[in-house]
Amino acid sequence: MDKNIEKAINELIDAELWSSSLYADMKAYLENARLPMLASWLDIEIQKKDYRINELIRLKVLEGNTLHINELSYTARRWENLFSALNEFFEHEQYMAKLTDGFCKLTLHTDNARYHALACHLYDSKTNLESIFVEVLHIFAKDCGKKLID
Repeated sequence: MDKNIEKAINELIDAELWSSSLYADMKAYLENARLPMLASWLDIEIQKKDYRINELIRLKVLEGNTLHINELSYTARRWENLFSALNEFFEHEQYMAKLTDGFCKLTLHTDNARYHALACHLYDSKTNLESIFVEVLHIFAKDCGKKLID
């Protein structure tokens, strides 16, 4: 496995693990805020994250590569209100989008088409759904007179 691909996969696994913690925290917050549909959507997204983590680990193990997972440290958030929670969520999603876009682009330039196929399988639909979701929430925030991050 190309060293850049191997490094990118390790970074993605770390980020997805941390992201799952944020999603679980956000899900609990949304449940307490009586927003069950958004909480339910996050539950589905957590399951998708688990699937992506397992697929990335499986690829590394099958190819006999070393798996490097950094120590996970996540402190539960205490958001002041829904908008501050959503702002942090958007910031995180922007970070994840950059990371996954970089991985997908990196896999385009390898000799092994399987890497790109896996990247597309794991992350193509996520990007489209995130964009729609973020746009809808921006509209919601605008209607409420609040500004979320750009």
